[in-house]
Amino acid sequence: MIQKATLSKLSSIIEEEVILKINGYDVVGFATIIPYLIYEGEEYDVELSITCLDDLELNEITEHTKQLIRIDDTFKYKLQGKLIEKGKLDVGIIIEDELLDEYQYLIGKYIEITVDRIHVEFV
Repeated sequence: MIQKATLSKLSSIIEEEVILKINGYDVVGFATIIPYLIYEGEEYDVELSITCLDDLELNEITEHTKQLIRIDDTFKYKLQGKLIEKGKLDVGIIIEDELLDEYQYLIGKYIEITVDRIHVEFV
């Protein structure tokens, strides 16, 4: 799902690291698809997905919470939100990934998932 994001910062150390502001959230993402020049302070259309390097650990939660919690100074996040349809998770921003497709039985429920990084695609 395409969302508007403001590019807050480009990393001078890690080429793929971007810090975005989306719906009031600061998101540290990993961007490998940037088909044009991007500039800090500008707004762009982006799509967000997740990367899990190990097995996907996803749990249903009872709290009706939508949040992104960055783990230390890494790309890792704990995501809590509502699975709104096949492959789409609403954590205050929309994250869409086929890794979530097999959890259709949890659509409409709140879940928690820890991901190794949030992948950003500039479209």
